[in-house]
Amino acid sequence: MSGVLHRARRLESAISICILALLVVIGVWVFVEQADTDSSSSDIATGGEVLLSELAPGGFELMSETEEYAAEDLFEKINGKAPLYTESGFVKLTTQRFASEDDESLWIEVYVYDMGESRGAFSVYSLQRRADVESLPEFGFGYKTSNGLYLAMGKYYVEMVGSAKSEKLSTAMLEVGKKFLAESDAGDDIELGLFVEEGLVVGSISLNLNDAFGFGGLNNTFTADYLVDGKKAGAFLSERGSIKEAKATAKSYHDFLIENGAKPKGANNKIFNGKIFDFYGEMKIVSSVG
Repeated sequence: MSGVLHRARRLESAISICILALLVVIGVWVFVEQADTDSSSSDIATGGEVLLSELAPGGFELMSETEEYAAEDLFEKINGKAPLYTESGFVKLTTQRFASEDDESLWIEVYVYDMGESRGAFSVYSLQRRADVESLPEFGFGYKTSNGLYLAMGKYYVEMVGSAKSEKLSTAMLEVGKKFLAESDAGDDIELGLFVEEGLVVGSISLNLNDAFGFGGLNNTFTADYLVDGKKAGAFLSERGSIKEAKATAKSYHDFLIENGAKPKGANNKIFNGKIFDFYGEMKIVSSVG
């Protein structure tokens, strides 16, 4: 009887080992198949990077080799503007040109700035934003001009500049933007919900990562424009690490304004918890909340 039980246990062990081996083989097969699927699903995105050469719109071809710039040589490509990027977390710039197959004088240059994180990308995008532009809500943060297109997608800030004002180039830039959005997995995660929507001027929100209003104590500061009774007003929000830090920053900003010529004024009501200043004809109101 013990011999039968022994053989039965040996058989069970053998079956278990076979099952485990089969599971391992299946797991390896699934992994290999998944890797093949992932690598073939897109030849645009690789290793977290975007290959600009694969973003060419229909009817366009490569006009130049891919160029890359780091912080130390960024000025060679965008002389005069480099500090805005390098002070906002800049990692790398990649650029490439595409020319129309029918007319080489019609070309677009694509600039992809890896800003390290979404706040850096949005900051540069918002501070570079021009007046009287056409918003592109389908991209989250995007707008276009007569010969350019500008986007903030996750950690990337993207600029496209055309050689001329052309409907063909405009259409091509939109196509490049959609390809980039689809392949880079670069969604936006900037939280703008703190701003009250009533009266908010669409597209006016900006992010100053450093020295907002020329004051070194205000970093990570969001600003926005409002229309109040037909008049323009600006609002700013700068989240601090604690209530104590918020109060200290407000006090430091009060002192900064006074040092630069601001005149304190009284409020129309006695329950307002903040400071009001006349700053060369402009009214400044500063307070901390939480």
